[in-house]
Amino acid sequence: MTTTRTNTPNATPTRTNTPGIGCVIAALPANTTVGLNQTFTITLEARCGSQTVDSISVYPNVVPTFLTIESVTPNNGSLNTTLENSFNAATGQINLSLGKLGAPYPSGTFTLATVQLQAVAAGSTSISFNFSGARTTDAYMSGASVFNSAQNATVNITTGATVNGTITMQGRANAANQPIRFRVEPQGGGTAAYDQTVNLNASSAFSMGGLPTGAHDVWAKHARYLSVCQALTLSGTHTLTLAQMRAGDASNNDIVNIQDFSLLASQFGQSGNLPSDFNGDGIVNIADFSLLASNFGQSGCTAGAPFAPSEVVSPTGSVALYVHLANRTMMVNDVFDVPMIVMAGAQTLDGAAAYPNFDPTKLEVVSVTPGIAFSQILQNSFDNTTGQINFAAGTLSAPYPSGSFTLLTVRFRALAVVPASTAVTFSTAVAQQSDV
Repeated sequence: MTTTRTNTPNATPTRTNTPGIGCVIAALPANTTVGLNQTFTITLEARCGSQTVDSISVYPNVVPTFLTIESVTPNNGSLNTTLENSFNAATGQINLSLGKLGAPYPSGTFTLATVQLQAVAAGSTSISFNFSGARTTDAYMSGASVFNSAQNATVNITTGATVNGTITMQGRANAANQPIRFRVEPQGGGTAAYDQTVNLNASSAFSMGGLPTGAHDVWAKHARYLSVCQALTLSGTHTLTLAQMRAGDASNNDIVNIQDFSLLASQFGQSGNLPSDFNGDGIVNIADFSLLASNFGQSGCTAGAPFAPSEVVSPTGSVALYVHLANRTMMVNDVFDVPMIVMAGAQTLDGAAAYPNFDPTKLEVVSVTPGIAFSQILQNSFDNTTGQINFAAGTLSAPYPSGSFTLLTVRFRALAVVPASTAVTFSTAVAQQSDV
């Protein structure tokens, strides 16, 4: 629902502004469903487009018979001075004003605050902005109002099962305020009963309410971590303890592979909110590399997931990876070397992965020796039972290799007479996609 400012208390706002000009103040999500007694968060957001702003005041109201205000956490990333921050749970009023005293002034879309609420009665209610008296929602630049409109939110409070729990994340002391996508799906598949991204609270906790009873899978994912899941039989209130989330998924495709390493290498040494900053300390460094390396080749959980862990798209580049194996016949117990060659031409590379498959009834691996082009070995293992080799390597800084070079050399032993048609092939399976 979209409303605009008025100075008449309790009346429907009537002010009309030019569409697309000025700041829109919104409560998000615009429509959400929660369970009775569930604790959840609402985000207050400014959408200012190209308009710069030096101060914003927001005065949301909730209906206290339905919702109890528990906390209001300002975001000072854009407007860095908190001028006012208070709430009254009994009356359902929030008072928040933020400002900035000097350039550069923010524009675009940014978060003003996160509001934590608890649903205390079943029904449908709204979170609406006030436009009267001292509690007038507005946005200013250089003393002039640049306010456009406000968008209220609707909260539907239902009875049903509630799941409460906490999240732990590898490499972080806690997961406070982190955005996590939760999905609850009937076991065996079907329409998801819940699929939302929510911010954990200051205690790294979450709550999902209004869920149907019965057997379900709960799936959770952070954009830089592998997903976790757990099967539950829902009824009443359930406390859920999920496994620790594993870091390293910079590409957010639920698998840690050479693509994630390449992203980390491209951001190594940089600061900011970057996909490869797994531990959240504001810089991509060796600590993040260590987290990625500890989970290299692993994938997330599939039960209840909206998608299967996926590799990168089909090859479209100019770099080739091939097995340098001459046609020849080996005698039983003959040992021979097979180089795996990268042909990159003028293209520089920061990482490469090779997953050769072989027939374990005819060949066994004696050893796998890395080449010298890459300084960091991310994966180096083989399995003579399944006929698989797993190898990945990269480098975190220049000079990056180009041209033709040996990625690895595999020493095989012949277990049976090997005809020329016996193949050593590269895998493209999930978690084992050869790539550069």
